[in-house]
Amino acid sequence: MGKHTKIIIVLYVLATVLFFSWLIYNIQPNLQYQLNYKERKYLKEHGNSITFIGDEGYPPFSYTYNDTYMGYEADLIRYLQDDLGIYVNYAQMNWNEAINLLDSDKNVVITGMKISDERKVKYYFTEPYLVSTQALVTSADKPVATLASLNDMTVAVQENSITYHLAKEYNAENIIVVKDPLQSFGLLLDNKVDAWMENNMTALYYLRLYNQDQFYNITALNETTGYYAMSLARGNEVLGSIINKSIQKLNRNGTMSLLDYKWFGIIGHRPFADKTIWFYGVIIAYIIISCIFILYIWNKTLHYQLAKKTKDLKVANYLLKQERIKMQDLLEGISMSFATAIDYRDKYTGNHSRRVASISLMIAKEMGLSDNQVFETYIGALLHDVGKVGIPDDILKKEGPLTDEEYNIIKKHPEIGGSILGVIKSYEEIRNAVSYHHERYDGRTDGSYCAYPGEFKGEDIPLIARIIAVADSFDAMITDRPYRKALNHATAIATIEAASGRQYDPNVVNSFLQIVDNI
Repeated sequence: MGKHTKIIIVLYVLATVLFFSWLIYNIQPNLQYQLNYKERKYLKEHGNSITFIGDEGYPPFSYTYNDTYMGYEADLIRYLQDDLGIYVNYAQMNWNEAINLLDSDKNVVITGMKISDERKVKYYFTEPYLVSTQALVTSADKPVATLASLNDMTVAVQENSITYHLAKEYNAENIIVVKDPLQSFGLLLDNKVDAWMENNMTALYYLRLYNQDQFYNITALNETTGYYAMSLARGNEVLGSIINKSIQKLNRNGTMSLLDYKWFGIIGHRPFADKTIWFYGVIIAYIIISCIFILYIWNKTLHYQLAKKTKDLKVANYLLKQERIKMQDLLEGISMSFATAIDYRDKYTGNHSRRVASISLMIAKEMGLSDNQVFETYIGALLHDVGKVGIPDDILKKEGPLTDEEYNIIKKHPEIGGSILGVIKSYEEIRNAVSYHHERYDGRTDGSYCAYPGEFKGEDIPLIARIIAVADSFDAMITDRPYRKALNHATAIATIEAASGRQYDPNVVNSFLQIVDNI
């Protein structure tokens, strides 16, 4: 085992220990909610000086009834006190007084406050333990109110509350600021305001308490839905962490759900109870790392065997290469035999196929084709007229001009050749070269020197067929034929060059012009 592998194993073991320690901490409540040394020290030194303040007129969250502190938050503080094992000071007062006290005393905690961006700058919030939504209350004989309709309404709001900031933000026509929700409700009952903006649950509580819910519309403002938490002075994060752990513990043992049902009749949602994306991200990351580690070890385990087999594969590849060379030699020999047999049938075209193959080979190399393409070009050129075995001798060897009918028969030799070579499945390019070497670059299918079979034009014509077309034409021009004498090289070259872009591929012609002096 190499040094590099040993280091990777040690790192993986260390990562595994850390991961499972973290996982156990996150899934075991007794560990997750246990106070650390700094938090225990804080409670010991400051526990008796912590004061929790609730709103005296904010039912069902917090309110005073017959000199008794009532509401969700009052019950929560009692459970919190029991869980922490300390006595805490708890009181309820007017909301504005509570805010002033929070601003002046670091050891004050307000038991419930709607979180907003503006407030987060000023205060430290515990993790949210409720979700809160504001509402607009209007007379049932008036249209349902929305935030957008505030600009032509007189609305009652509580001083220093989230509803006051909402009324200002949405440009209420006239804002009546009062000290508590009950006073706002009184203004609505006396028709002194058009609407009362309040927490949805608080508004509903008062409407039902005074049997007014059938006379007033309460419209929940879903766009105001947000989180509700305890608030502390900035810099008191240690106390905030203590409260968070206690609330999480109460939520874990079902106490928070009991309070939800007692005061709201429903079980609320708490975002801190959800596993964060980081929790699942860490688990997924560990799984990925473990898979990579297993693959790495597996790879190292197989490395020796792979190294040994690589040597065997090199030997096998060498033997396969030799066999391929033999097969190419065999194919070349067979092709040469076919070409000789074809040329033997026509005394005017003796060795034509070999010459065309030689010219095509030079053009293919000049164009920079791969070795395999050069080989296929050479074989395709040797076999380009193989279809002439299907042409009757009286037509093929005719010394005079061909009739239209005879010429149409001659034009079938690419198709015949393609059919003959159709059995060679591994060399489709060779078959295509034979089938389409008489296509024209411009695709013209009528008049003299027309394309046949006329299926392709331009770049759609197989490249090897375009190369053979130039080589075939040039050799035919410089060879005596029954109907004419051979052209000199200069004339033939000029003819090829003149037909570039029409009968022949310009790129092939350019390469042909580079090698023609070597023919």
